[in-house]
Amino acid sequence: MKIKMLILALCSIVFFNSCTEDPISPIVPQSYLASAFSLSDGRIWTVGAYGSIYYSTNFGKTFVKQNSNTSNILLSIIVNGNYGIITAEKGVVLISRDAGLTWKVSSPGTIKYLKSACFENGVTYVSGQESSFFVF
Repeated sequence: MKIKMLILALCSIVFFNSCTEDPISPIVPQSYLASAFSLSDGRIWTVGAYGSIYYSTNFGKTFVKQNSNTSNILLSIIVNGNYGIITAEKGVVLISRDAGLTWKVSSPGTIKYLKSACFENGVTYVSGQESSFFVF
């Protein structure tokens, strides 16, 4: 039993030490990032605190900061064709109609945190805090 515990402890040390090494330097500035979304063509968005949106066109090798026109925490993002939606705290939704190149602030009329969105047959569904649910 002691040998099994020793082997488990050694494996844990090796595993955790290998996980703490960061072979890739941070690409986006140090910030709280809540969500990311990618497309097979190499476009990636990541969103988070202070209205942060970072966008890459080269599979994440470089990112540029996009304007969100809000300082709210952005919680999730999804892009499909020319349409994109970002959910945020305090009932804020950002909408893109140009494949995620620009974003406009909107609100479905709530102050709840809106945590996720999805698309189905041209309809957008947004869910959030305290069972809030909206259809666009």
